[in-house]
Amino acid sequence: PMIRIYTEDNHAPRSDWRSNLILILKAHWGDGTDWDRDSIAYLRDHFTLTGSIGDADIVALPMAWNYYVSRQKVRLALDLAARADRFGKRVMVWSEGDNSARVPFENLLLFQYSIQRSRRRRFEYARSPFTRDYVAQYFGGQLTLRPKPPKPVIGFCGQADAERPLLLHLRAWARNLQARLQTVYFDPPPLTLPTAFRAEVLRRLEASSHVTTRFIIRSGYSGRQTDQAAVDEYVRNLHDTDYTVCMRGWGNYSIRFPETLSMGRIPIFVDTDCVLPYDFKIDWKQYCVWVDESELDRIGEIVAAFHERLSPSEFTDLQRECRRIWEDYLTQPQFFKHFYLHLEDARIPVSRS
Repeated sequence: PMIRIYTEDNHAPRSDWRSNLILILKAHWGDGTDWDRDSIAYLRDHFTLTGSIGDADIVALPMAWNYYVSRQKVRLALDLAARADRFGKRVMVWSEGDNSARVPFENLLLFQYSIQRSRRRRFEYARSPFTRDYVAQYFGGQLTLRPKPPKPVIGFCGQADAERPLLLHLRAWARNLQARLQTVYFDPPPLTLPTAFRAEVLRRLEASSHVTTRFIIRSGYSGRQTDQAAVDEYVRNLHDTDYTVCMRGWGNYSIRFPETLSMGRIPIFVDTDCVLPYDFKIDWKQYCVWVDESELDRIGEIVAAFHERLSPSEFTDLQRECRRIWEDYLTQPQFFKHFYLHLEDARIPVSRS
C-alpha cells in the first residue's frame, strides 16, 4: 500500500530540518543539507505526498513533537490538527527521546519509544529503536545458534548501579522536577533511579540457583559508546549467552530488546507497563521470557521453567525466530514497509495503488 500524506514545509527553517524533520519527509525533501536522501529512498515506495488534506490518508506534523515544544510552536501543531479534523483526518506525530509525549489533540496517530500501557491512548503506538545489525557487522551475516544447555545462561552488559548512590538519586529527582516545571507536553522522568531497578533485577537472578549468569556491570551509559572495545564486549556478551535481560532505562522501553532479537538470542523482558512495537500484530510473549514487574521475586524460576519447556530443537528454532521477527518488523526498512498496518489498526483507509 502507498500511504498518502499531507504536510507543510513552513513549520521550521531548513536549518532545523536535519535534527527535527521526520524521517519519512527527509526521504522526499532531504534534510536541508547536502546529505544523500537516496539512502532512505525506499521510504518513497511506501509514502507519497499530496497537496490536499482531503486527498490524504493521513496528515503529518513535519517536525518531531519535541521541536514544537522546545521552540514554543505548539500552536502551529494545534492549527494543523484542527484543519485535519475538519476533514476527518488523523495527524501523525513522532516524538523523540525517553519521556512520553502529551499531545493536546485527539485526532492523532502518535509514535514514540516510551509508553505506559495503563495510560496508553487508543491511537498511540510504540516505535522501534533502530539498532545495528551485529550479526552482519561481527559474524559475516551468519547467525550463530547455541545448543540447549542444561541450565539457562543469562547475559547482561550495561549500566546498573547496585550501590544506589545518593548523588544519582538526587539527579533523578532534579530531572523529574525540572521536567515538571518546564512543560506539560511530556511526562516527567521517573523519580526512582532506573539503574537501581536494574541492579535489583540482576541481583535476584544472581541469587537464583536455577540459572547461570554472566553479567558485566558498567558505571556509565554506553548507548553512544565510542570505545570500540566496550562495544565488542557488549556484543560478545550477547553472543555467548542464551538469554539477555532487557529492562527499561530512563524511558519505559529497552533498546537491548531489539538488539537481543537481532543476535538470535532470547530476551528476558521485564515488563514495567510497557508497549512494544507492532503489539497489535505480534504476540511478543512467543519470542521472549515475559516477566511482569510484580513477579521479580520468582524471576529465576520463571526463566528456568521457560527453558525447561523447550526441547533442544525448539530452543534453536526460537533463536532463528527471534532473528526473523527482528528482520521482518524491527529493522528500519521493514518497520516502514509494514507501517500501513498501524493505519489498518486505526481503521484508516489506505490507498492500494
